Amino acid sequence: MKQILLLFFCSLAFSCTNSEKKERLAIQKAMKEYETLVAQKVQDIENKSSGQKVDEQMVFFGNDSLRIVSLKQLIEEKSPLFFYFSESTCSPCIEKCVMIMKAYIPDYSSNKILVFVSPDYLSRFRENCYGKRLLNLSNGKLGIPVENEMVPFFFTLGDDMKIENLHVVNKENFGQTEKYIKSITKK
Repeated sequence: MKQILLLFFCSLAFSCTNSEKKERLAIQKAMKEYETLVAQKVQDIENKSSGQKVDEQMVFFGNDSLRIVSLKQLIEEKSPLFFYFSESTCSPCIEKCVMIMKAYIPDYSSNKILVFVSPDYLSRFRENCYGKRLLNLSNGKLGIPVENEMVPFFFTLGDDMKIENLHVVNKENFGQTEKYIKSITKK
């Protein structure tokens, strides 16, 4: 009788372990599929907006509307790397991006090439948003498809006002953002 009970419990333990293993494998497979779908969506967003022309408009930093310039003039003077995010972007995502920028841009705080853009961010943060002054857009938007996706992104603009070097932040893979910042700051 003891042998039968022992055999029953061993079978039960093996079956539970096997069932848990199958469940773990199913979860891992689902996570991999999810990561692939997110990566594809990010790629689609980047493809849709890369090369798109940004609306020409007047801009100013922080609350200093007396020093207004055209966006084209700003590009000609600085060749900036823009970091765009909206009020709905989660703070941890922005903070992680800032942490990555600080790691690869040693003079992050004083660097004038790095420009933060957030048309709908709270006005009380215009002068100091993660240590940077926000660029204010007279149109309130850039006029490119990626803005409608409500995701943070980095980009540069060519002399023709077209999007270059677009990178959409994927919170599932900040390693890609790190590679992007590392490569863009070497230029």
